[in-house]
Amino acid sequence: MMRKSTAHVNKASTLLLSAKQERPRPTIIASCCWQTHLNALLRAFDSPLSKTRPVTRWTKLHPLRHRTYTTTLKTEPLTKKIPKIKHLPRDLEGPLGVFNISNIELAHLDLSIRKGDASGAWAQFNTLCLLNKRIPLDLCCSLYSLIRFAGELAKSQTVYSDRHSQLEDLLGYVETVLGESSAVLLSNSQVIPIPLYKLLMRAIAQRNGSDAWTIFMKMKRGENKRIKRIYYLKLIALIQKDSSLSLEECQSRMSLIAMAHCDIEESGRTLTASDILWLGKIYHLYSEGRLREGYTAVNAFINIPGTHDGIEEMIWQLLQLEQLDLATNIFDRTKEFIVHTEQMYVNFMRVYTRHRRCRGALWHFEKMLAMGTTPTLKSFNALLHTFSEQREKERACNMLDTMHSLGIVPDVTTYSEIMRVHGRMGEPRASVVYYDLMRRAGIKPNTYSFSIIIDAFAAREDIPRVIRWFEIMLENEVRPNEVIISCVMKAFQQQDDPNLAIASMQIAKHALASGIKFDLVLYTMFLKIHACTSGFSGILSFHSDMIKEHISPNVYTYNVLMDVCGKYGMYDTAQQIFELMKETEHQQPNTVTYTILMDLWTKARRPDKVQLLVDEFNEEIKHAKSSRLWVDPVIEEYL
Repeated sequence: MMRKSTAHVNKASTLLLSAKQERPRPTIIASCCWQTHLNALLRAFDSPLSKTRPVTRWTKLHPLRHRTYTTTLKTEPLTKKIPKIKHLPRDLEGPLGVFNISNIELAHLDLSIRKGDASGAWAQFNTLCLLNKRIPLDLCCSLYSLIRFAGELAKSQTVYSDRHSQLEDLLGYVETVLGESSAVLLSNSQVIPIPLYKLLMRAIAQRNGSDAWTIFMKMKRGENKRIKRIYYLKLIALIQKDSSLSLEECQSRMSLIAMAHCDIEESGRTLTASDILWLGKIYHLYSEGRLREGYTAVNAFINIPGTHDGIEEMIWQLLQLEQLDLATNIFDRTKEFIVHTEQMYVNFMRVYTRHRRCRGALWHFEKMLAMGTTPTLKSFNALLHTFSEQREKERACNMLDTMHSLGIVPDVTTYSEIMRVHGRMGEPRASVVYYDLMRRAGIKPNTYSFSIIIDAFAAREDIPRVIRWFEIMLENEVRPNEVIISCVMKAFQQQDDPNLAIASMQIAKHALASGIKFDLVLYTMFLKIHACTSGFSGILSFHSDMIKEHISPNVYTYNVLMDVCGKYGMYDTAQQIFELMKETEHQQPNTVTYTILMDLWTKARRPDKVQLLVDEFNEEIKHAKSSRLWVDPVIEEYL
């Protein structure tokens, strides 16, 4: 039985009901909206908040036109009101004042609009309103155009509804604050044309094969080049899944797609129509979990003469489908008649490193040298990233010396990886040494460079240096992003002082007000902070906000929730969350999940539960195709 998609986690309420409610385990979990997932968790925690959760209404976004949704919508008139904004975050004092980054100017809003960052621009608009800064009509018109454009491309009904509310608020601001009529705003707002290829990518991402095909048939030849090859493969897979199509119609549609994308170069590879049809079939079989049929199709494709670029593309797609061993096998079998380029070796190194199989990454680098391929900067940078993952600082430093001796000039990525390996070894001062060497070489640091140094000092709980390097980053005119903010928060949340935890929350609020988009990592870190400062009710309240912001929980989020359950003695609830994770496709328990649950049942003096988890882990790790399970010293104590 195939696992359910991520969307189904939102409906798995029966897995999180309190122990008093006994219901049979569901065999089919229907797709649903975000709210049901929150209600499921609230019922698991037996919280009365689940009874008062408002239902999100979805109204038609006016004056947007030509929606592709099939749902019938009711038109609701726009109301005159000012933006629904909250209070500005409290300014931090003393050394922490460097984090007061919410005091933005109109230029920041203008920049976000020109970059097409609708969410960041809207946050900045709200902040400017709170700062009592008058926003000119021309900026309001540009913002209106951008939000309307973002609304047209919304991938869910809830996001679409949010854009509707933002347009309402913007109209209210123009009428109430600027004293202009809504007609003036609408007449001066340009309608940003939405390319068909963007609508096609959205329909494919939503797995809406019917809409995707309709849009595809409207596209012209020139627009085909704007779409990445993976989307065509996904579209072919959607057509093969459509049971309403006859075999003849299915073949006809796939042939049209293949003809539309053939002879278009991408990543140095140009495919024939036959290549695309074969790759679409292989992608469909592996994405559906039909591994044996997929393997048969792969072998058949290899035996077709004259498909060199097609085989290279297939190897790349197999890597993306996490079929690393098969991709390596095909790579070796085809070395006699396909020239293995440096980029192919680099792709293998990066994917193996990402899946924590660093030895495989090093093997491919050695293989590249043995085959006589001369490594360039990108190969050395990929190798250094592998060393940083392994915390092999000596080998990383030796490789930097080798690069110098070969006349290969390091770039910002090279130095950043050297900085990272020392930071991961608990040596942030060594990271600073290489930062200085990079600056002497005339190389400007980027956000990744500063995130490495800040994270290294945060791991050592060295708050003064975290503050200082944040200040240095601003002096270098490098704006912080969500990664930088999460590194800063890490330093504060590791402290026992509740005042520092509160300061961490204020830092994050300043970041949000400045237009920095909150990602899943930041929200999950907020959950941990609320566990220390607001208790369990604070966790539920903030998780509610997380769901309203359309942030899908991941494995790390659930691990945090399970850990919090353990602190409050809610062991059965933690077990229920664990069972819920196993029902999903992309949120399967990892090694940390198993370790947390083993610790909880050990604390509860339930060795029988611990043993069941140990047996399950040993069985799962034998068949795990991804990097979610590994053996580290912590779980090794249980094994």
